[in-house]
Amino acid sequence: MFVQPSDHPSSHPPLTTLDRLAALAARLLAVPLALVCLGDEEAQARSESVCAVAALSDETYAVISSIGDRRLLADPAVAREYFTYHAGVAVRDAAGRTLGSVYVMDSQPRASSERDAAMLQDVAALAAEQLQ
Repeated sequence: MFVQPSDHPSSHPPLTTLDRLAALAARLLAVPLALVCLGDEEAQARSESVCAVAALSDETYAVISSIGDRRLLADPAVAREYFTYHAGVAVRDAAGRTLGSVYVMDSQPRASSERDAAMLQDVAALAAEQLQ
């Protein structure tokens, strides 16, 4: 699934490209939901979504179980405990500017590995190439 905040310019690759990257992330990490969220650092700072947490992080962001994690409670999917495992990585351009994030979620708590982080970083790099 591809998500675009309403205040983001519409100059982006076709939805199918980003949708495919989200689907690839879901398959690689064997999770039911993956997102490619777009928005610069300012837009992400105003957002209360789980995507914003990853977009504003300098490292791969992973939460084994979000139950009780106050940083994520503003997102309805987290607050209702639909998804407890979260992992994401920022999508950045060559200059290091935030373009968004690649984010995956699972309904079951799970450990996050260096391999998972590397796969997310690879998908984020592909997304960044598409957005530049």
